[in-house]
Amino acid sequence: MIMVIYTRMKKETLQGLNKSCLVSKRHLDAINKCVEIIQCFDLVFEEIILFGSCAKSRSRFGSDIDLMILVNEMPPKKKIFDLKNILCDEIEMKSGIEVDLKVATVTNFNSAKSFFYNVIKKDGIILWKS
Repeated sequence: MIMVIYTRMKKETLQGLNKSCLVSKRHLDAINKCVEIIQCFDLVFEEIILFGSCAKSRSRFGSDIDLMILVNEMPPKKKIFDLKNILCDEIEMKSGIEVDLKVATVTNFNSAKSFFYNVIKKDGIILWKS
């Protein structure tokens, strides 16, 4: 018989511009590093939004970090690919936390009636805004 023991992770407060959530110190450090990397990357953007389990204070040890970057103009796919690779090298390889990055235009995000965007609008935490 295999017994699995779950331990409760100590949670830290992540304060966004619009609301806060609770995440592990490990996730908090990785989220802050993601924001720092995105800010230093050669990309003009309007907002960085955290969504998914981290934004809902439901993250677990193996949870990924879901980020939405809102831009005025969609950058070339290569630029997005390069940013994802940097996040993979700096976050995933060093902390073991996967980063799921999405990029959308502000116009599309605000006008689209998609369930996905509506969930982000409802539950998302704005980490950075221009």
